[in-house]
Amino acid sequence: MTQNDDAAVSPSGLTSFLRNPWVQGALTGALALIPARKYPGWLRRGIIWAPTFAGAVGLGLLAKNQEPAGDTAQQADAPTVLKVAAAGAAAGAVASVTLAVSFWADEQIERALHWMRVPFPRAVMGAAAGASAGWMVTQENARERTQQTSRTQQASPAPQGR
Repeated sequence: MTQNDDAAVSPSGLTSFLRNPWVQGALTGALALIPARKYPGWLRRGIIWAPTFAGAVGLGLLAKNQEPAGDTAQQADAPTVLKVAAAGAAAGAVASVTLAVSFWADEQIERALHWMRVPFPRAVMGAAAGASAGWMVTQENARERTQQTSRTQQASPAPQGR
């Protein structure tokens, strides 16, 4: 992504702000201080089921409204749309299961830290989550810089010897 592309995405600089490892670490750590078990039940269920719903509806709509490669514009038939929607629901279900397991793991990790008599277990969890998020953003930024450098080198013409 070039500087101009970045500005097109976010004129206010929000993208570069959020790509800062310290910002990501702080935001993630702060959000980890809120135990998932304290979320209202409707919110937990909504967070868990949203990927399944979004996958089914989103891919179903894409399949229904796709333009065929030929000259005639037709909508996809119902069995095709249902198959694609089912695939989207299955992919979303994997994400939903992952979220459900993460809610369960959050509670179990906090219980284990209490059992080990760790003072302020949520703060420890927040610090660990923040540090890992910051590290991941640092790695991603380095990977993107490497890819951008290699693309720039490939795009520039090689000097010709005389």
